[in-house]
Amino acid sequence: MNKLKSIGRNEYLFFFTAILIFIFANIVGYWKGIPFIALIPIVLAFFAATIYNYRIIFYSLLVCLSVSMDMSFGPLSLSVPAEPLLMLGTVIWLVLLLNKRSNIASYINNPLVVLLLLQLLLFTFNIFISKEPTLSFKYLLSKLWYFGGFIFFPILILKDEKSYKAAFWSFFIPLMLSVLYTVINHAKTGFSFDEVNQSARPLYANHVIYACTLGLIFPFAVAAIGWYKNNPKIKLLLYTSILILVFAIITSYTRTTWIALTGAGLSIIVFKSKFLKLSFIIGIIGLTVFCYKLVNNNNYMKYAPNYSNTNFNKDDFGKHMQATVELRDVSGMERVYRWVAAINLIQHHFWLGTGNNTFYPTYKTYANPSFVTNVSHNPEHSSTHNYFLLVFCDQGVFGFLLFSILYLWAMLKTKAIYLSTNDKFIRTLMTASFAMLVLFLVHLFLGDMIEIEKNGGLFMLVLSFIISSEMRTKKTPQTL
Repeated sequence: MNKLKSIGRNEYLFFFTAILIFIFANIVGYWKGIPFIALIPIVLAFFAATIYNYRIIFYSLLVCLSVSMDMSFGPLSLSVPAEPLLMLGTVIWLVLLLNKRSNIASYINNPLVVLLLLQLLLFTFNIFISKEPTLSFKYLLSKLWYFGGFIFFPILILKDEKSYKAAFWSFFIPLMLSVLYTVINHAKTGFSFDEVNQSARPLYANHVIYACTLGLIFPFAVAAIGWYKNNPKIKLLLYTSILILVFAIITSYTRTTWIALTGAGLSIIVFKSKFLKLSFIIGIIGLTVFCYKLVNNNNYMKYAPNYSNTNFNKDDFGKHMQATVELRDVSGMERVYRWVAAINLIQHHFWLGTGNNTFYPTYKTYANPSFVTNVSHNPEHSSTHNYFLLVFCDQGVFGFLLFSILYLWAMLKTKAIYLSTNDKFIRTLMTASFAMLVLFLVHLFLGDMIEIEKNGGLFMLVLSFIISSEMRTKKTPQTL
C-alpha cells in the first residue's frame, strides 16, 4: 500500500502564506470599500486548480449557470460568473486546439459542427454589412464564447456515462436551490400573478426566463429516473424534484412553457414511432400555409387590437387567460405587431439582413401604425419574440436557412443515434434531448430565448450531447 506523503515545511509555508494573503486582501477590501477584492485569492486558487484539471471549468460553469446574475462593466454587460467561465472554457479549448490535444479530427466533419462554423463565418461577414457594426461585433464575440464554452469545450469532456451524469447533477442541484428560493419568495405574496417576476429576481430577470429554464431541464430530470433504477434514495429525490418543478412551472404563469411541455410530452410518442420525418414535413407545410394566410392581403388586420381595450391583467391571471383567448392580451398582440414589422423588414433586406443586434434600432420603421398596442413604445428594448424571424431580419435568408437546417438536423440526428445503438443510457439521453429541442422550439416561435445564457446555453449543451454521443456510437457500433 502506498504511504501518504508527509506534509513538509514548504507545504506549511505555502498554506500560512495563502492565509495571510487572504486576511490582508479582506482588510484592504474593507478599508477601500471594495468587497470583491477578498475573492482574489480564491479566484487565483481556482485558476491554479484548472491547470491540473480543466474539467473543473466545465462543471463549475454548470454549477454557476442557473444562479448567475447580470452585471454591468461600463458598456459591457455580462452574466457573472457564467460568462467569464464560458470565456475561460473557450480559451482552454483554443489552447488545446493549438497544441493538437483537442481531438478536433474526430468531430470537425460532423454536419452540426460544419453548420456551426458556417454560422460563425456568416456572423463575421455580417459585421461589414450591418447598420450597427459595433453591435454586430459584440454579437460575434458573445457567440464565439457561447459556441466555444457550451459546445466545443464540453465535447472534450463528455466521453462516458459518468461525465454526463456529473454534468446533470452539476446543473440540477443549484437549479433546484434557485427554484426553492423563488418559490419561497413567491409564497410570501400568496403566489400572486403580478409578483412572480420580483420573486424570481435577481437570479432570473423575469418569469419567462425562469419558466423556460425549468422546462428545458424537465425532460432530463425525468430521464435521470431511469439512470438510477436501483437507487431508491436518488429516485425519491428526483420524483420530489419533479413535483417541485411542476408546481414552480404552474405558478410561474408562463403560458409558453405550459404549451411547450405539453407538446414535448406528446412529441415522445412521435419520436418512438416511424412517422417522425413525415410529422416534420406536415408541420413545416402547415406552418407555411398559416403564415401565408395571415400575411396575404393583410389578413392579420382582422385581429388588430383596440388600443384602449388591449391590456395586461397583471392582478388577475384568470382575466389574463380570458384576454388571451379573446385576442385582447397585450403580449400576444404586441407579438403580432413585431412579427408584421419583421416581415416588412425582411421584404426590404431579404438577402443579407440589417446586421446582428440591429432589430431594435430598425423595426419601428417597418411596423404598421394601424396595428399598435399600449406597450409598442418598447422601453425594455426587447426583440422580435420569434427567433426565426429575428435571424431572418438580422442575417437574411442565408442565416435563416443555416439556423433552420441546424435545428432540424439536430432533431433528426437524435433519432438516428437512438436507432444506431443498444446503449440504454444513450437512447434515454437522445429521447430527452429530442423532447428538450421540441420544448425549446415552441419558445423560439414565441420568443428569442436563445440569447439568454440560462436558456440558449442549455440548447447548445444539447448540441454538444448529440455530437459527442454520435462520436461514441461510431466508436462502438451496434446493430439492433
